[in-house]
Amino acid sequence: MKPLSPVRLLIFAALLEVLGVLLPALMVAHVLPSTVLWNVTAFLSGVTGLFIGIVVMQRYFKRK
Repeated sequence: MKPLSPVRLLIFAALLEVLGVLLPALMVAHVLPSTVLWNVTAFLSGVTGLFIGIVVMQRYFKRK
């Protein structure tokens, strides 16, 4: 299995970050109920997206 390209990983990280912002916005608008599951999902997707983005950018600039 070959590793993912940095561009694809950055897109994945950006999608996680968008999910981390979108879920709380939907909870504030009362579209989604504010439950522990949704809150934890929003938090973890934001943190994971940030972590993946930082690692990918660090590796990308280290190569160049």
